[in-house]
Amino acid sequence: EVWLSCAIIIKELSHLLINNVLCYHKYINELREQEWIDLCTLYMSLSKNQNKSFYESDQALYSSYLKFIIEKLVIYNDLDLNKSTIRKDLFYFFHIEIEQLKNSNHFSVIENLLCSLNSWSFKYLFDMPDEVYHLANELLPSLIDIWRRKCSDKPKTEIIKFIRLQISLHHPYHRK
Repeated sequence: EVWLSCAIIIKELSHLLINNVLCYHKYINELREQEWIDLCTLYMSLSKNQNKSFYESDQALYSSYLKFIIEKLVIYNDLDLNKSTIRKDLFYFFHIEIEQLKNSNHFSVIENLLCSLNSWSFKYLFDMPDEVYHLANELLPSLIDIWRRKCSDKPKTEIIKFIRLQISLHHPYHRK
């Protein structure tokens, strides 16, 4: 019961943060780098695959919040690679979560993670090309499995975006 009440409070506070605070440029601009990192870390931990049906709706909700945070983060902040490991932590998070969800029917979670992955990969493509390249090599079989499943067009569109990003990364003139 204690955890359930904490979960309700976390959901409500998250809802307020996303819908009533971070929808305004004024507040987004006031966030410092460490606060962005903390928000990413929080929503990564909240959206992790729990493998329990009780958490399915929570996982979809928190993955959508993580998507929102990452979309804002890549626009409003440029994380210093030397100060934090969050860049690599997010790539690792995407790898683990997408691998675990490849046979899942939680298409909204898959869609949110793929959107987040694309936002993150496009932002740091030139700073971390090797990480983006290796992540794609590891995720490609899982992405093909997701593609073959009967999911909506949105996850498939995100997979196409990610593969196009990989094609540009593999192009011989990319590194010039």
